[in-house]
Amino acid sequence: MKTKLLALALTTAGLAAVTVAQAQPAPTSPDPAAPAPSASTDPNAPPPPADPNAPADPNAPAAPAPTTTSTAQPAPPPPGDPNAQPPPQDPNAPPAPPPPVMQPPVQPVQPPPQQPPPPPPPEEKPKGMTLLQRFAGSAVAWTHQASTSIFGAESSQNVTDPAFNGNGRQFGDADVYTQTFTFVPGLFLYRDARHNVRLSTVVALTTEYTNNDISNTRYEPQLNNIPIRLSDTLSLAAWGASEGGTAAAGAVARDPTLAGAAEYRTQAVVGANFILPTSPFAISNGLNFATQLTAGVRQQVKLFGSDSDYLGNITFTLSGAWTYQNWRANVPVNSGINVPRQTSRGTSFESDILRGASNVENRVGSTLSFFLPIYGNLQLNGQAGLTWDIPFSQTGNDCDVEISTGCVDLDPNDSTLRQSTAIDVSLYYQFLPELGVDIGYNNTNNILHDNGTYRNPLNSPSAIYYADIIVFPQSLITRLTTPPKPATQTGSR
Repeated sequence: MKTKLLALALTTAGLAAVTVAQAQPAPTSPDPAAPAPSASTDPNAPPPPADPNAPADPNAPAAPAPTTTSTAQPAPPPPGDPNAQPPPQDPNAPPAPPPPVMQPPVQPVQPPPQQPPPPPPPEEKPKGMTLLQRFAGSAVAWTHQASTSIFGAESSQNVTDPAFNGNGRQFGDADVYTQTFTFVPGLFLYRDARHNVRLSTVVALTTEYTNNDISNTRYEPQLNNIPIRLSDTLSLAAWGASEGGTAAAGAVARDPTLAGAAEYRTQAVVGANFILPTSPFAISNGLNFATQLTAGVRQQVKLFGSDSDYLGNITFTLSGAWTYQNWRANVPVNSGINVPRQTSRGTSFESDILRGASNVENRVGSTLSFFLPIYGNLQLNGQAGLTWDIPFSQTGNDCDVEISTGCVDLDPNDSTLRQSTAIDVSLYYQFLPELGVDIGYNNTNNILHDNGTYRNPLNSPSAIYYADIIVFPQSLITRLTTPPKPATQTGSR
């Protein structure tokens, strides 16, 4: 009985040993076919290389775990085995390095979305002009005119002055002295950096104080023709701006379009006039109306600069004008005057014809002028002009002259040009922003004398001296309405 029990225990122990041996993982480095190390074998010697083709010995004992320090990690257990034991850890092995930390992929830095550029600030529109500023350049003048004969020059001899758009002043043998009150209102309709649109007129009342044939009665005031002018001054170019200078004060007071700090400036001036026949000469000679178109270019040139007190700059203006005059007849007529006349046969009749000379239908003129600041507010002005008068052409009738032998036909009288010149030079001084004085000399006369000889363009019987006292209402009102500045307070110790 004891023998059977011992044999059963040994059998059970053998099966358990076989089961444990089969459950251990196969060693990877020692060769199962190699002999086990003996007592004389170096325990530290490396095992012989394993034969990969040798069959595994199921009864071979498990190889001891290597004691060498190795950084190699043990092989993981085969997947799917729930009873697999984790490989033994070497207590002397250095700690395994931590697994690499997986960094998230570096995303490229995206630039911030571009914002649309901010809209540019709105352009500052030029401030509108006040009602008072719109009347800049308006003037009231008191003019004195005296013929040069008063001062000992050649006396006048029935010279027609064509300078007043049909006024037709007739200077006789006597000396002539007149006074004229002139009102020149102007209104800016539109004004910006390029355009200066202005509406203006001239209302002048002339009185003669000598015994001449200008008026019918003594000290008779006569109204000159009234032009209604619409003009535009266009800025074409400007360069060389100064720090604080501008055009001459006298020039700006008369013509505000000259204001500005540019040393060089180019401007174009265009205008249209409608002339009302309000003078006694125009009314009595049958003028219905007149129109005028003007165009010119103005150039300012730097001399010593606007900041200089003298000879700052000079301004030239070259302009042309065409005037059309509409008359009731080709010759001067006056329906209120019936002049007795006689035909070639001796028959008397009444006629409204004043003279046999043809009226001027078209007038073309050109003018070159300049102004130059001499020193401070003293300014020199000059002007030279040439005018061509184109009268109506006279045609003949079927029987121009009837004599005892029959009618005589006259050849048509072709239109001939009548030329006249004008020279004007003056000195102007601006005493105050609202007050200026102008003293000058003017000679306007026909090129040919009555006897067919040429006249001196610089001096003739119709030459005059004149003096103007000019007041600028806009500047005067500004002075009166502007409150005075408080006086500076000075302390004392």
